[in-house]
Order: sequence, then structure tokens, then C-alpha cells
Amino acid sequence: MNKNLFNFIKYSLFVISLVFVNFSSAYARNFSVGVSLDDADNIQFNQLLNLINIELAELSSDDLVLSISKKNVLNGKNNLQFIADNNQLLLNDSSIDMILELGVLSSNSSVYLKNLNKPVFSPIVIDYKQQGFKQIDGKSSKPNLVFLSSFRSFVNDITEFKELVNFSSLAIILDKSFKADTKLLDRLKKALIDPSDFAVEIVFYDSDIQKFKQKLSSGFDAAYVTPLPLMESDLIQVFDVLKSLSIPSFAMLGKDYVEKGALLATADQVDFKRLARRIAIVIQQLALGVPATDISGLFVQNESLCINMNTANKVGYSPEWGVLNEAELIDLDIDTDNDSLSFLEAINIAEKSNLELEHTRQNLAILEQDINIARSNLYPTLKLDLARIDVDKEHVSPYQYQHETKATLTVSQVLFSDMANAGIDIQEYLRQAEQAAVDAKRLDVIYEASHRYIEALYLKTLLNVKKENLKLTRSNLGLAKLRESIGYSRLSDVYRWENKLATDRKSFDETHAQYLQLLNKLNEILNQTQSKQYSFEDIDVSSSYFLLNNQQIFDYIQTPQILENYKAYSVENGVNNAYEINQIELSLKSLERLVVNKKRNLWMPEVAFRGQVNEALSQKGDGGQLLVGKDDTSWNAALVLSWKLTQGGAKIAELSKAELEYGRLLTEKIKAEKSIELRIRSSMHKLLASYLGIENSKKAYNAAEKNLNLVQDAYVKGSVSVLDLIDAQHVANISKESVAGSKYQFLLDYIAYQRAISKFFFKMNNEQQKLWLKQFSAYKQE
Repeated sequence: MNKNLFNFIKYSLFVISLVFVNFSSAYARNFSVGVSLDDADNIQFNQLLNLINIELAELSSDDLVLSISKKNVLNGKNNLQFIADNNQLLLNDSSIDMILELGVLSSNSSVYLKNLNKPVFSPIVIDYKQQGFKQIDGKSSKPNLVFLSSFRSFVNDITEFKELVNFSSLAIILDKSFKADTKLLDRLKKALIDPSDFAVEIVFYDSDIQKFKQKLSSGFDAAYVTPLPLMESDLIQVFDVLKSLSIPSFAMLGKDYVEKGALLATADQVDFKRLARRIAIVIQQLALGVPATDISGLFVQNESLCINMNTANKVGYSPEWGVLNEAELIDLDIDTDNDSLSFLEAINIAEKSNLELEHTRQNLAILEQDINIARSNLYPTLKLDLARIDVDKEHVSPYQYQHETKATLTVSQVLFSDMANAGIDIQEYLRQAEQAAVDAKRLDVIYEASHRYIEALYLKTLLNVKKENLKLTRSNLGLAKLRESIGYSRLSDVYRWENKLATDRKSFDETHAQYLQLLNKLNEILNQTQSKQYSFEDIDVSSSYFLLNNQQIFDYIQTPQILENYKAYSVENGVNNAYEINQIELSLKSLERLVVNKKRNLWMPEVAFRGQVNEALSQKGDGGQLLVGKDDTSWNAALVLSWKLTQGGAKIAELSKAELEYGRLLTEKIKAEKSIELRIRSSMHKLLASYLGIENSKKAYNAAEKNLNLVQDAYVKGSVSVLDLIDAQHVANISKESVAGSKYQFLLDYIAYQRAISKFFFKMNNEQQKLWLKQFSAYKQE
């Protein structure tokens, strides 16, 4: 082909493509959305509108531009008549393709619109049944009207409120704008008053706070607060009035109102980003020509029980344990009245105050006195006797008066006694053995304190996971109720979720009881009052407590070869450092000395010096003829060598017993060494498994969470059964608990390993840690 012709064709195609792109852009269809806004000054609605614009921009394409022009956003000023007029203007405006009712009042007003010549979308419908919206299988049955069954149900909310707070008279607080909506008020009264066992009265809020307080002062037990178009400061004033009158309040809108002073709510905070996304998708569907009656209106707001504890205190509401454990507590720091307790503080307190450790120290002190007692046998003994002697006349002698009083001072000194020397040596060995027992008990106490501390962290984390699971179960229960109300599912789904909620509450309560029991055990170890609670320091695998000179233990267990070397090094050091082995060795030394003594006792005498001085204090009566003129003081001295020649075979028996005891203790030492080696190796196997489990748990949880999201979306659409969702949630919850527990399980296994080798790294200084690493490096190279 001619080169010039080829270049011409290529250039022509390029020009044609540019013209086509510009042509298509120039003729892209613009879908214009008009907005009927409750109140242009409402910060939340303005934020929602901005989010909707962002989502519409993302959904727009070269062929279809979705837009909301500022000039088409009409302010209803929280007035039903203004809103009705704005709707009529937008219906009559041919440049507007659809109407978005942005607000509670605007969405409510759309149900009364007639002759809809364009789509109308009401996304903020608080109770579609009571407001008069009609649907079939979750879709609007009125042509050109789309609404989201997204928020709450008056009946369900008030039923739950009655279960949580027992009341006999209820005030339903509505904005004054609803006064004109007599149909809504009639439906609401009929739904609530006819079957109820409590009095219900609707109280309108008209911006006069004093008048509002006066209305509520007529004796209400509780208040149900619907969404009010108020600034934050004004809304806080409303809840302040309720608190001043000691009236418990339930917030229909959810957690956001509880944070501002409502007592409780069973709905989570509105996710405006998610709501904006859903609104934008519905607008896109309408722009693409999907009929309004074919668009699903099901939009689930997450359920979450939350309680403002500051408000609870002021209105005199004390939740039951089950409610308190399940709820998210607002305005309460659960650790406010608790003592802060760091990991090392717990260890130090245990070392200082633990009663079992103190008991072993007392045993050591007693043995130290036994040494002094044994040593006293080698020191001089001095004895003073005072005697009064009276003899009848018939038996007096020339060497003794009938009546005498005399004093005798006796001194004795062992010059040589293997028995006495052996006693001192044996008691010293026993004292050293008891010191080893004290050191071993100290390690046991450190292990127990650190183990309980980490267990407490794990259980607190597990409680949070279980609370999140309760929140999800409550949310799915709300979804099931919503699905049942619009015909998506049967009432049996609701009952299944109610059953699961009760089961999950039971599981939470059991874990909470375990946590309280653990605190009791920790307080016992720390020798603190049983009722004491703590604010714990959160610690992680990467905490400095578990580093060796800034080096992780992971470095020694990552490969089989390094692990095997480290295992052998740990076993060698663990056996050598074990206080239990040291205690047995010292006991063996005491037995060795005893055996030597028993052998010597067969032939070796004891040598002792004994001296005595007697002083006659008085001498009367008959007798004593040969003592006349003699000195009143007399003395004697003796050097004594003594052998115990025979004790009926006891000497031989005692020697045999000592030798047999020595052999038994030697066997016990071998057994202890093997036991310690087994404990070290087992702890390292568990350590490796728990280390690998950290990453595997994360992978399992990520997969389970993705599966739960898929199943939940499918359940909302009616594609899967309730059993599928319950199973998916159960698997996800188990996986989440596993993730929460995996790091703490590793730390527990790491603590057990350190106890097995009789060295706690967090008790070693920097130099000691360096020495440990240096010795291991040298060991690897051997």
C-alpha cells in the first residue's frame, strides 16, 4: 500500500474518533435531580447531600450525567406546607427528572402526593407502615414512588423499650410539624394504644423549652423521642429536660441521640456514607429507566443497644446484668474507679506480697534457726544448780550434814563430735535447698501473675468480640423483623434470631463470669482484696517485655534447623538453671553427709570436756564430822571419750536407710531432669504452633468475614435461608475470637516456655539478655 495513502487513512480515522468523542460528550444525557429538603440549615442533611453528590459523580458516565443543581434544592424550613409547595414546584418543573425527598418531613409528605408525573424518592422513612407507604415484597406498590424501609418501627421500638424500662405512661415526642398530619397521628395511636397495657400520649415539641417541660411534668414514666429537626444545642436541651424530670428516654434515631443525652437506643449510629451510596444507586436505577415499583426499598440500619450511663444515673435507671453486659455504655469509663496496673507492676506486687511465697520464705527463716541450734552443740554449755538437801538423822554421814544448801556450776564442751559437725553441715544443705525452693516458688508466682494478667487481657478482648457478635445478632434480628414485615420471610426467621440472641447473651455472660473469676484469682496471687478491679496495660507480641535485647523470639523458631538448635540450647540451660534440680542436688549433699556420719558413728568416739565447781552455802544438823575445817568450795574436771557400742542394730539400719534414701533421691533427680526437658520441649512445640496460629487465624477470619458479607447481602435479597446466615455469622465469630485469642495464646505459651527454662526475660537486665544471646550464638557454632 502506498505509504502516503496509509498515513492519510490513519489521520482520517484519528480525526473521526475525536469528532465522535466530542459529539457523544456534547449529547450525553443529563439526569437532573430536584431536592425537597426539610431544612437548609440542618448540618446533617447538608452533609448527606454533599455525600450524595460525590456518589452521583462516581456513578456518572460519558452517556449519563447524574446531577443535583443548587438551584433545584428547595428549603422546606421544617414546615409541612412549605414542603408540599416545594414538591408541587418540582413536579411542575419540566427540567427536573426526579424528586429526592431529603428529610423526615419531606419523605413523610411524599406519601400524600398524587398524579406523580416523574419519579419521587423518599429515603428517610422512619416507619413505613404507620406513615402509610404501601409495598409488595419490599418494593413500592405506588407508581413513580420509591421509598427505603430503612429506619425504625414505632411498635417494635416501643415494645423493646417496655422490656428494658418498665413504664405505665409513655410520651411520644414528635416535632410540631406533624400536627397537621392527622392520618399519621391516627394510625400511630391505633397501633400503640389499642393493644397496649400502658397509657400513650403524643407530645409535640414546638421550640419552647419551658412549655415542653411543662407538658412533660404531668406525670410520664418514659419518653420515646422521634427524629427532631433541631440544632445540636437545642437537642441537648430536650434531653436535659427529660433528665431533670427523671424520665427515661428512648431515641428512635439511635446512638447519635444517646450521645447527646437520651437514655438508650437499639439502633446504631446512621451510616450517612452508606445511605448516600444507596440513594445514589437508586437515582441511577431511575435514570436508567428502571420502574420505581421494581426497585427494592429494603435498607437495613444496624441494631446496637447503647445506654448513656450518665443519663441512667440521673433518671435512676439501673440496667439488669444481661442488658448492661450487652450494651455499649456511653459516658462511662469502665476503668474510672479502677487502679491502673501495668504488667511489671503486677509481677512486682506478686513477688512482694504473695502469701505462698511468703510462707516458703518463713520456712527458710525457720531452717536458718535450725542451723544455729545445730551449731550450738559445739559451743560450751554452762549450767548452774541450786540444791537444798535434808537427810533424816539415822542416815547422816561424816561427809554430809543433815541440812545442806549448795550451788553447783557445771561447764561442758564438746571437743570433737562427728554427729554435731554432720548436723551443722546437713542443716546448711537443707537451708540451701529451701532457698532453692523459695527461688522456684518465686518463679511460680511470677508465672502465675503474668499468666493471669495476660488471661485477663484475653478475656477482656473476648468480651468485646462477643459484644460485637451480640450487636450483629441484634442487627440481624432487626433485619429479620423488617423482612418479615414486608413479606420477604416468615416469622420463624425472627424466632430463630431471637433464639440466637438469647444464646449469644448466655455465652457473653459466661465469659464475663470467667473474667470476674480470673480477677479473683489474680487478686489472690497479688494478695489484694477480692473485689478489687484494674485498668490493665494492653500488651502485644511486639511488646518490649517479650524482646531479647530488641530481638524477637520469632527469630529462633522460624525454621526447623534454628528451632532444633534453640530447643537443645534451651533444654541444656533449663536443666542447669532449674531450681528444682538444685534443690534435689542440695538434698543429695545433705544425705551424702548423713551417710558419712552413719559410717563414722560405727567406730568413731565423741570427745568432750566436763568440769564442775560446788559451793556449800549452808550446813547444819548432825553429820559432816570429816568436813569440819574443810574449804566450802570443791571442783572436779573430766575428759570424756564415749562410744555407742550397740543400739540393737539401729546403727546399721540407720546407715542402710540413709543409703537407700540417697538412691531414691538420685532417681528423683533423673526423673526431674527428664520432666523439665519434656516441659521445655513441649512448651516450644506449643510456642511454634501458637506463633503460626497468629497468621492462620487472621487468614481464616478474613475469609469468614468476606463470606459473612456475601451471605448477609444474599439474605437481604432473599437468596439464602436464615440458617445460612446464622452459620456464616457463627463461623465469622469463631474466627474473630480466634484472632483475638491467638496473640494472647502465643504470649501465654511464651510465658510457659520461660518458666520451663527458669528464666523470665522481662526480669533480666540488658547485660543478662546479651549474655543469653551470646551463649546461644556460641552454642549454634559448636
